[in-house]
Amino acid sequence: MLLAALAFSLLVLTVAFGRKIAEYDTIISPVSMFGLSIAYYLFSIPLEISVTGRRLIQVSDRHIYINTNTGYEIVSYGLVAFLSFSLAYVFVLDKSRRFSPAVAFQSMQPDLRWVLLVATIGFSAMVIILFPSDLFAASTYAGNVSVSYANPVFAILRTFAVLSYGLFIFCSSLHGGWGPARTVAAAAPIAAYGLYFSDKDPFLIGALSAAGALLAKPGTSTSTPRLALGLVVAVPFLGVAVAAFSGYRGQSRDVLAYARQVGFFSSADPAGPMYSLSVASNEGVHDRFAGLAHILESFTLWIPRSLWPSRPLDLSEEFARTHMSGWRPGMGYGYSLVAEGISLAGWAGVVVVFALLGVLIGLVRNWLLRPGPGGSRRQLGYATSFVGMGAVSFLSLRGPLSGSISLIVHTLAFYSIISAALWVTRRRRP
Repeated sequence: MLLAALAFSLLVLTVAFGRKIAEYDTIISPVSMFGLSIAYYLFSIPLEISVTGRRLIQVSDRHIYINTNTGYEIVSYGLVAFLSFSLAYVFVLDKSRRFSPAVAFQSMQPDLRWVLLVATIGFSAMVIILFPSDLFAASTYAGNVSVSYANPVFAILRTFAVLSYGLFIFCSSLHGGWGPARTVAAAAPIAAYGLYFSDKDPFLIGALSAAGALLAKPGTSTSTPRLALGLVVAVPFLGVAVAAFSGYRGQSRDVLAYARQVGFFSSADPAGPMYSLSVASNEGVHDRFAGLAHILESFTLWIPRSLWPSRPLDLSEEFARTHMSGWRPGMGYGYSLVAEGISLAGWAGVVVVFALLGVLIGLVRNWLLRPGPGGSRRQLGYATSFVGMGAVSFLSLRGPLSGSISLIVHTLAFYSIISAALWVTRRRRP
């Protein structure tokens, strides 16, 4: 009952913060996406265990034992993380820079959609022409992780291709009058991409992009009852959908039966970060992460190893090499940002890393929505903030702080490329 009450308090807090900033960011904001991520990655397994009575979770060749007290501790960490992130985000939120979908995309110039569509084709062509062997090698889950690890340029170009097409869908659904059916149909190539590469992240980009059709309807962009209903429905849907996808990429026909046996969440994505959280909770503060140096290092790990051969390992890879026997690139790894906070300074470390993340995402959002750029570039900023920062907020629970910073850097690099392309198209007009 206590776990259920704590989970309900997360729902109440997410809706309360969502309502507070809905008029500035819509109901689908970094805060609501982060609340959904907390529910999925931190709350789901303790709640599932309390219902099923199963205490053991298997991750690779290791088992985690989660009793009732451990479940309370994990959920409490989640609430502290949510409050730290949300309060920091609201603190830096520039309320003069509002994202009103109906107003922002009411009079849209066609060059933005054309540039996004051409960029999609261009990035895709670069992947096909420059990395044909990697393209085929990455068609399995292990191959995708291994190739992306060895060739970050290949991974970034693929991300840019998905993001540019996702923003094309988002802008078209808001301005072009696309209905839900047409928007979902347009997102089918993103789903096909995710299936080919056995990668879940494109589905997140596609879902956020398709949300433009929902926000285009009057009143829906600030409707907090819709936010509450969406959060309640999304978590169990993710449990079933991700379990099914895990079976697809693992080429197993019995994955749903296995998930029913061991748990939909315990057998899927949340289990990886949960393992690192369990280890960090037992080990406590770690000398390796003490002091400001670790935080500063997180801001540099986005630099490719090809440019910085001696670059330190990020925490997710370091953890996998240390705690998962026989791990090698291509096996994947899960790491919890909460575990990083605990290793840094216990409860205080959790507050620090999530407050810092909230500040970073809030400042990037403010910059993307700045009043300076006019016309298409401002609409590009709106779309990049909604889709890009929404994705970063959700994925932040699946890796260390350096991983979120890398995602932010990649998103800003993408925005800069498309913004430069828009500038060139305007300069070439007669």
